This record gives sequence, C-alpha cells and structure tokens, in this order.
Amino acid sequence: MRTRSRTREEETWSEDVRSVIRRCESDLREVRSELEREKRVVVELTVQVTNERISREDHERSNRVATELRETCRALSVEKKNLEGVVAARDAQLETERVKWTKTRDDLAANAKNLCVALEKNAAERRRVEATLATTNESLRAKNEELVASHEMCAKLETARAALEIRARDLMQNNADLTAILFQPRA
Repeated sequence: MRTRSRTREEETWSEDVRSVIRRCESDLREVRSELEREKRVVVELTVQVTNERISREDHERSNRVATELRETCRALSVEKKNLEGVVAARDAQLETERVKWTKTRDDLAANAKNLCVALEKNAAERRRVEATLATTNESLRAKNEELVASHEMCAKLETARAALEIRARDLMQNNADLTAILFQPRA
C-alpha cells in the first residue's frame, strides 16, 4: 500500500468527493429499495389486473414510475462512475506531486550534504592558512626584532663614529699645535 503525503486542503477535497460518492451510493440504495418496492407494487398490480382487471391507466402509470426509477438508477450509476474517475485523476495528480516533492527534498538533502563537505574543506583550508600565517608572523616578528637590534647597533655606531670624528679633529688640532711648537724658529 502506497503512502501519500497530502496537504490538508487536498485531503478535505478528497473527503468531500468521497462524501458525495457515499451520498450517491446511499441514494442509489434508496432508489434500488424503492425500485424493489415498486416491483412488488407492479407484481401486486399485475395480480390485481388478473384478478380485478384494473384500468389500463394505472398499469401505464406503474410502468412509467418503473422506467423513471430505472433511468434514475442509471443516472446515479453514471454520476458515481464520473466521481470515481475524478477521485482517481486527483489521486494520480497527488501522487505525481508527492514524487516531485520527494525528489525536491532528496535534491535539497544532497545539496546540503555537499555544502557541509565544502564547508569542512574550507574550514580545513582556513586552519592550514592560519597555521601558515602564524608561522610567517613568527618569522617576521623575529626578523623585525633583528632589524630593531640592527638599527640600535647602527645608531650606536653612528654615535661612536661622531665621537671618533670629534676625537680625530682634536688629535689633528693637537698634532698641528705640537708641530707648530716643534718647528717654531728658536730665538
């Protein structure tokens, strides 16, 4: 037995159609019951015709009623078949919709699974990149410290050079003074 997923509206509609079919079947039973009663009346009338020679008009009236009842039964039977056809068509349409929505649900589930896999890959790649960046940052921090130390050393060397230049000038001045004193003409 196939299970069908239906919306409340579709189930209400199907229940309404089934209710109409049940009423038609009930009417058909009543008509058949009435037909049986009328058949008995016809039989009784036939007996009365034989026994009492009832008038031709009464006999024709009974035939007309029986004919009308037969036509009513046929019409109700046709209406029942039509309604059953409508219900079958609606059931087929609902089954088609169910298959379509099942496929859509399955497609969405597959897409969600693929998305989760892609997100996991992205997270792994992000962790790898973060690790690489951390290593690179550590390396750059070490190089930066080396550069700071180099700049400090350069500043010290620059200070020392300036001091040496001053000392060299002083020495050259002292040398010039000494030379002047040494090579001064003696009086």
